[in-house]
Amino acid sequence: MASKLDIVRDRIYEYIHQLKDAKLLNILTVEGKGMSRLQKPEKLYLENTHLAFAMNPNPDRGNLRETFLLNQLLNSGANVWSPKSGDFKVGAVTIEIGGKGKSAKQVADTGDYIIAADDLETGFGNKIPLWLFGFLY
Repeated sequence: MASKLDIVRDRIYEYIHQLKDAKLLNILTVEGKGMSRLQKPEKLYLENTHLAFAMNPNPDRGNLRETFLLNQLLNSGANVWSPKSGDFKVGAVTIEIGGKGKSAKQVADTGDYIIAADDLETGFGNKIPLWLFGFLY
C-alpha cells in the first residue's frame, strides 16, 4: 500500500492509528509480545456496520458479521486478538463467526470455542446467536 501511495510505510501505520482514534477503524492484532505487533495490524475492520453500508449498498455479509461482533466485544472492554484459527480470541476462548449452519470444523482443535451464528434465534451447545452479542454494552 505504501508503494502504491508513494509514501513511507510508517506513515501508513500512523494514518491507520489516526483512523482508529477517530472511531472509523478497529484494528485486530496477533496476541503476543514484541514491537512488531504494535506496528503491523493483522486485520482492519470498519468501526461499525453502518460505515460499510455508507460505502457499499450491498456489503459482504461475512464481513458485516465480523465487524458487528468485533465492535460489540471491543465496546464491552474485552481484549480481542487474532487467533491462528477462528475469527477472534477473547481470553482463552476462540470465536468463529458464521451463519446458522456454521460447523466447528475450523476451531474444534482450539480447546474452548464458541460459534457466533447469524440467522439463529436460540443457542445450543457451543452456538450462540450473533444478535445476543449486541447486549454486551
